[in-house]
Amino acid sequence: MEIDIQLLLHKEESDELEYKEGFDKDDFAQTVAAFSTHKGGFVLIGVRNDGVPVGFLKPEKFDETIQNIAKSV
Repeated sequence: MEIDIQLLLHKEESDELEYKEGFDKDDFAQTVAAFSTHKGGFVLIGVRNDGVPVGFLKPEKFDETIQNIAKSV
């Protein structure tokens, strides 16, 4: 399934879309847990609440951290 990030950036946050300007493990885990008990959804990290991308610092081990959190939820 291909995801159109530009389309997501033009949507308002909802019960299926969450923007996170920074990365907090606990906050991310809560969002993933909520999505997993609902219809699923998207978490865009490095994006302000108004949908403007701001980037993300310290990306090292980021993929591994996210996978570990998702597996533990």
